Amino acid sequence: MTIKKKQPFWVMNDRQVRDALKRRIIAQRMKANSSVLLEEVGLGHGAVKADLVLVGKTLHGFEIKSDGDTLNRLADQVRFYSSVFDRVTLVVGYRHAYEALHLVPEWWGVAVVHKDSRSAIHFADARAAHRNPLPDIDAVVKLLWREEALAFLSRIGQADGMRSKNRAAIYGRIASGANVASVMSWVCDKFKCRAGWKSGVPRKPCDG
Repeated sequence: MTIKKKQPFWVMNDRQVRDALKRRIIAQRMKANSSVLLEEVGLGHGAVKADLVLVGKTLHGFEIKSDGDTLNRLADQVRFYSSVFDRVTLVVGYRHAYEALHLVPEWWGVAVVHKDSRSAIHFADARAAHRNPLPDIDAVVKLLWREEALAFLSRIGQADGMRSKNRAAIYGRIASGANVASVMSWVCDKFKCRAGWKSGVPRKPCDG
């Protein structure tokens, strides 16, 4: 019989932190019928996945690094998150807090998470999240599905001849003919009504 060593009370896994973070976001940041919370959102056509994304008028990404994680992939995650999100918050355990503060951009928020002796999970905001100073429109448009991208081109009157084009050409037309704020607004609208995605809370129906 193998006896497992009991973990210290403060050790948390990713699922525990994620569930607590979802409850915190829903309680503090979400407004009825205006925001949605998504899980495991692919960026760069699946190159990385954002743990949680709060979708309102803008996109706020949340990356979790519990004490059981490593920071090995953080550099790549910083690059992808910073290309598309209006704001980002890193949620990190005490084990990684000091190093992580120096690895993420200054505009990223940082929240330190810990568990007390009664197993209650708490968050301490070490740094507030600020607006992304340089989102990448080429990366933002890639968050759209092909039909969503074509609908955006129709909206701005640039869809002529594009229905037969491949996805890269459609994205290129948007990036060259629109500003990042208008594309971000469209992405937020589409994210709110996509069917079949994992979600922290129910989403509104999509009218098209």
